[in-house]
Amino acid sequence: MLFLRFLRFLIYFPISLFCSLRLFFLNKFVLVDLDYSLCKNEILSINEEKFDYRNLNIEINLDIKEKVKYLELKGYKIIIFSSRGIRAHSFSKKWLNRNKINYVVFFHLGLTSLKLIPILMAVIFLKKFVLIDDLSNIKDGKLTKSFIYNYVELLAKKNLFKWEDPQK
Repeated sequence: MLFLRFLRFLIYFPISLFCSLRLFFLNKFVLVDLDYSLCKNEILSINEEKFDYRNLNIEINLDIKEKVKYLELKGYKIIIFSSRGIRAHSFSKKWLNRNKINYVVFFHLGLTSLKLIPILMAVIFLKKFVLIDDLSNIKDGKLTKSFIYNYVELLAKKNLFKWEDPQK
């Protein structure tokens, strides 16, 4: 299991870096997480630590959808970023289209911890952005905060960006 996580990290780390460089060309944007933020996922069972990302009938979080639409009207570009792997790309796009979510870029980051890269890049580039993400992982059938949660919380408290945790 640890080897697979490390291998996944090695695969997705360069992808995360490359995707994050695209933020340099945007001035105002929203980083929106899919699962447990924009999507109202349900954990399949205590023993099942993954949800069915192929399910196009996952309910949308209407509060988050409205917030994203509002920010889009205010001139923010919508960036979807997710811990879903690249295998989920076509399913994710279909779900977003079905739910009428406009976006300019989709980052498949593979691991929640790699979300720190685009967040830090946006802070370094002094971008105006909003983060909508719970920064959670599924562990033992429950949502648990990722180790990056506290770091992101610290950055947000310094007013470097606005952050909304949909699980709060």
